[in-house]
Amino acid sequence: MKGTITRIGVAAVLSGALLIGGYHGELFSAASSSVSTEKQSVYLSDITGHWAEDSIQRAIQAGYVDGYEDRTFRPDQNITRAEYAAMLAKALGVWIPPSKPADEHWYNGYVSAVVSAGFHRYSDFQTGTWDTPITRMEMARMAARAVDERLQSADDDTSDEEIFYIATQKGIINGLSSGDILGKKEPATRAQTVTVIQRILDVLEGKELEVDMRASSYAEVEWRGTNMGTMWGMTPVELPKRLDNGKTVKVVLNEVLVLDVDDPNRPYADMFPKFRRTFDRETAKDDYIIAMNFDVENQIQGEGYFVFEQWITGSSVYGRSIVHPEIENYMDFLFSGYRFDKPFKENGWIFMNISKEEAHYRMSINRLLINITNKFDPNGVTNLSLPLEE
Repeated sequence: MKGTITRIGVAAVLSGALLIGGYHGELFSAASSSVSTEKQSVYLSDITGHWAEDSIQRAIQAGYVDGYEDRTFRPDQNITRAEYAAMLAKALGVWIPPSKPADEHWYNGYVSAVVSAGFHRYSDFQTGTWDTPITRMEMARMAARAVDERLQSADDDTSDEEIFYIATQKGIINGLSSGDILGKKEPATRAQTVTVIQRILDVLEGKELEVDMRASSYAEVEWRGTNMGTMWGMTPVELPKRLDNGKTVKVVLNEVLVLDVDDPNRPYADMFPKFRRTFDRETAKDDYIIAMNFDVENQIQGEGYFVFEQWITGSSVYGRSIVHPEIENYMDFLFSGYRFDKPFKENGWIFMNISKEEAHYRMSINRLLINITNKFDPNGVTNLSLPLEE
C-alpha cells in the first residue's frame, strides 16, 4: 500500500466538560456581571472536596458565574445551552450586545455574542432550544472553536468527530471515568463546564495542558480509524483502505490501534485485556501491540488458498501476538488461511507486537514500516505495505 504519511506533534490532552449555572435563577451575588480576577474566595457549602473545587472557585472569582442564594453551587447539576453560551462570552470578554426591551429571552445577547465570535452557528442545534441541557459534544464544539481560529470561519466544514478530537488533543476535554468514555451525548454538568472554561482560558494564555490519552485515542479512532496520532505522533494513510489491489480476495483495512500493554488504563483494554507473544510464548510486556482490523471476502470458488502474513520492516524485536489463552471471550482473529473451495466473508483482527525501545528508535529515524502480505497459491504473492513514516 502506498500513501503519504504526515508526522504530527503529540500535544498534551485532557478532557472535561463543565457547566455553570444560573443566569436567570435565584443567585447570590458572588461576582458582578463584569469579569474580574480580584474577587475573594466565596464559601459554597457543596464544593469542598469536589474534584472541580479549584475550577469553581477560580470561575466565581473571575466573575463569569455565580452560586445560588442558598450558598450552594450544585456542581453536578446539568446546565443549559444558554447558560454555557453566557459563561463562555463573559469569560472570554466577547462583546455582548445590550438587551433590548423587545427581547423575549434573557440570553439573546449572549447567543449573538458567541455566534459573532465564531464559536457557534445557528445550524449547530438541530433539535431543542437554548433552554435544553447542553451535551458534551455541543460544549466541545464551542470550546474547540474558541481556541482555534481555523474553526471559527463560517466556511469551515470540520466534522464533529475531528472537532471532538481537537478538543481532547488540546487538553480541553477529558474522558468520563465510567460508561461511554467520550460521552458525547451526555448532558454536561456545572462542574464540567467550569473546568472546560478554565482550560480554554489556559490554552489561550499559551499553557500546555495534560493529555487524557484514553479520551484522545477513542476520539481519534472515531475520527480517522486509528490512534497513531495520540500514541506515536503519526498519521497513516486514510482509513478504511482497500489492500487487495484488485485480486480475487477483497481485503479492507478498517482500523489500526496502538496499545501500550503496560498501561492499565490503556484504551480498548476491555476488548484486548492481555496478550501473549508468539515468538517466545511469554505474556507481552515493554511492548506496543499493533492491532489491525480487516474485512476479508471472496465470492469466487476455486483452487488454492489465501493467508495473511505480517512483519515490521527492519525490526529485530517484533512478532505476532495473540490474545492470552486464559481469556475466554476473545474476538475473531485472522490467523489461518482461507481455502478457495468455498466463498468466505470474515471480519477480524491481526496483532503484532514491537518492543517500545525498538519502536521509539525506528520512529526517531522516521523508519517504521508495517508490511501485510497476502499470499495466494497458486496465484502468486502480493506484498502490501502500510508506511508509518514521513
